[in-house]
Amino acid sequence: NFRDHANWLGQADNASNGLDSRDLEEWAPFSNSSYLTILFNNKKFGKNDWGHTRDYRSLTGKPRGTWDFVVRASANISEVTLSWQGDIGLFSQAKLINQVSGETIDVHAGGTYTFEMDGNEHPFSLVLK
Repeated sequence: NFRDHANWLGQADNASNGLDSRDLEEWAPFSNSSYLTILFNNKKFGKNDWGHTRDYRSLTGKPRGTWDFVVRASANISEVTLSWQGDIGLFSQAKLINQVSGETIDVHAGGTYTFEMDGNEHPFSLVLK
């Protein structure tokens, strides 16, 4: 019953494509504690201890781009369900790519995707076209 609701991606008029005040770093969990989290892997953020829970990019005419992220979980987490919320128009051509299985999923506002964790980290990409 772990939940992580504080992960955000998108575009904002005062954001940059690299690290800025809108991109929020997440703290690593305490040692020996159970955890489940989503962390964005924007290469323009540089190195950090754990990862970022938010990845905002500079505003363009239409939101588009690729947001890479990983789901990290402690060893006692096996099944994970991702869900997403936002403006229905933003998801008109959105795809979620499971980087482990290669599966591509259409993303719809209010939708979900369930997968099995195989280890402590599972990479994904969300693509907005």
